Amino acid sequence: FQGNLYLATNKGELLEVDQETGKIKRRMSLGFELSVRGRMSGGHYFVGNTQGRLFCLDPTAQSLLWSYDCGGQITSPPTVDGEWVIVPTADGKLHCLTILGGIKWVYDIQEAILPETDGVIFKNYFLIGTKRGAVSCVDIWSGGLSWNFKTAGFYEKDQKGIRSSGGVSRGRFFIGSEDHSFYCFSLD
Repeated sequence: FQGNLYLATNKGELLEVDQETGKIKRRMSLGFELSVRGRMSGGHYFVGNTQGRLFCLDPTAQSLLWSYDCGGQITSPPTVDGEWVIVPTADGKLHCLTILGGIKWVYDIQEAILPETDGVIFKNYFLIGTKRGAVSCVDIWSGGLSWNFKTAGFYEKDQKGIRSSGGVSRGRFFIGSEDHSFYCFSLD
């Protein structure tokens, strides 16, 4: 963001690093350990902790702008797009907040999200894969499920999950699964 990289350490420090020199310009102690990555958007850094709290930080001012209790361990990085922040929790809930910290909706996806799995926003959809191998599409405006697809990994004895974020190209969502399959979904 504006010539700087923002990195969070698992020991709970947010570092502002000059992109050209690699020199640490600022350090901000968060006061808690991190287990998932954060996201920088619009000059704010969004990050969650294992106690279930989502934080919005201003790294330049080194201040906390707001926090929100998700009620369960945050298992995956928040997805930030425009005015929305969506964060999954270990109990299978998706929390959608405004970038100012107001709650828009909570949807119970009923499955955990793996730490390396990020959500993807396309148009008015939030797409994400689950620990048990389902791919879910949630409407951002209503917070309701648009569709859910159970991959082959969902039915295996040792269930295989989704450990990738997937991507969107030409109106299609592509995502790989631990079941050794690659899936394509039309979004138009």
